[in-house]
Amino acid sequence: MTSGIGQSRAARIEPIDILVAASGDWRAQTPVNSQEIARRWVAYGRVDYLEPAPLRAPSWSDRERVVRRIGRVLGRSVVDAEVARPAMGAGPTVHAPWYVPWHPTPLVLRANASLARRRVGRTRQRDVLWVFTPAFAGCVDAFPAKLVVYHAVDDYAANPGVRPILVRRAEDRIVSRADVVFVSSRPLLERLSAKHRDVHLFENATDTDLLRPLPIPSGSTRKAVYVGNVAPHKVDFELLREVAQRSPEWEILIIGPVQAEDGVVSPLFRLPNVRHLGPATRADFASLLAEADVALLPLPKNTLRESSFPMKVADYFALGLPVVGPITAGLTSVRNLISEAETAEEFVAAMEEGAGLRRDGRYVAAARREAEARSWGRRMEDIRALLASRLGDRAATPSA
Repeated sequence: MTSGIGQSRAARIEPIDILVAASGDWRAQTPVNSQEIARRWVAYGRVDYLEPAPLRAPSWSDRERVVRRIGRVLGRSVVDAEVARPAMGAGPTVHAPWYVPWHPTPLVLRANASLARRRVGRTRQRDVLWVFTPAFAGCVDAFPAKLVVYHAVDDYAANPGVRPILVRRAEDRIVSRADVVFVSSRPLLERLSAKHRDVHLFENATDTDLLRPLPIPSGSTRKAVYVGNVAPHKVDFELLREVAQRSPEWEILIIGPVQAEDGVVSPLFRLPNVRHLGPATRADFASLLAEADVALLPLPKNTLRESSFPMKVADYFALGLPVVGPITAGLTSVRNLISEAETAEEFVAAMEEGAGLRRDGRYVAAARREAEARSWGRRMEDIRALLASRLGDRAATPSA
């Protein structure tokens, strides 16, 4: 007779094959949850990664992404060798279909599900269909799976350029078909718990193996950093410009890909104490941010910010960097680690406060503990255990 411990160990190593209907291009310069999870899931089973369908009509600012997508579409689905794990022998298989580049009307959702299915190929039943965006509302029928997961990391209807009513309808369609729902913030938990009985909060995680607390700055110039997409819905450019002008003794470092028109970012980038260092990976942070005093969160005042827990915040904590910015509804769980600021004047004062915290071992230790509590290693094990449990429940229920 097998013991309970033996059964638990057997369940831990049982492969779980997933199809990730992603919210970010596989090689996007700023990774999102769908990439982070797919990279790591190869330790648990086979991973197919379906690059995202659009939630809106294309604009001129999308031209570079469209060109990259065309290049990938003309290629073949590939196994990504960069994420190969010795235990599994291969990384995710990435699929880049053609899509109808339009808002998620019912006709577009059906067409894009059909195009995705054609690209991925035969429709064997997978263990899990893991959907990260309402743009894939049509895929629940296109890809048979034992378990359907909807993973909401943002309020997608609040994204720029979308038609909110269409996005809400597409999301409701997925939620109604999902077996389990994951959310990345408390506002999303509250909203989607009213629509589904099995919703779980997994706030954004960080790579604590790669990111370690930085040494105390030794230079005479104070430095504040922003890491992430340099886009109007992520950065209040006018606020950041005023902050830089009010604090000429500070150097403002901006790290990330620019996703805004030149006329929007150039007034900020032209300032003498502002430097844009371009995109970077987490592996670059130790060198690029070595002399940083504080990390900035210059979020625009929009609906999107209230529902999100920015991934960069967890990264800042792992590095021991004090965070300066607004305490939104999505960030209330870590408010004790944020120097609150909304206006430029408040940002400048909070940056000075943060510079003191940067040299306070108690703050660095508290920030590191918060990061370790939300490490990717712990997060993946929690999610794997939950999905294994749900799959076991369905297997034990003949009518499921």
